[in-house]
Amino acid sequence: MFHKTQNTNGKYKRPYYSIRSVHADKVLDIAQDGPHKGTGILWKGWGGDNQSFTLIQDGPDWYIRSKQGGLVLTVEGPNDGARLYLAPQNGQPNQKFRIDEKPGSKDHIIYTYCGKVLDVLEWKKDDGARVSQFTYTG
Repeated sequence: MFHKTQNTNGKYKRPYYSIRSVHADKVLDIAQDGPHKGTGILWKGWGGDNQSFTLIQDGPDWYIRSKQGGLVLTVEGPNDGARLYLAPQNGQPNQKFRIDEKPGSKDHIIYTYCGKVLDVLEWKKDDGARVSQFTYTG
């Protein structure tokens, strides 16, 4: 989930956002090395290019493009636990996301192409925990 800022036209007005886990109070980071290199992990926010994303609207959906390398977030498949990684934008559904306000909060839920949400594997809070998609449970 993340906090967004919109202008009067309802468009996101900041050039880059961090995507913060409300549960862990850490941000989505694209691993630079190790066993998860190139995939989404949780990490303490420090504002690096691999933690900065821009939102590109495509109808009701959004592409989430990394500042580092200009690639977009991509979900590996439709199953719970599918990994999140960067790939060139190709217009496929697994690169499109829905962003909805969480009722009663300024936080937002990011839905994947198959109606699941971005979440941290096994509810971990440690740096390096893998970010995946899971069925939303509220």
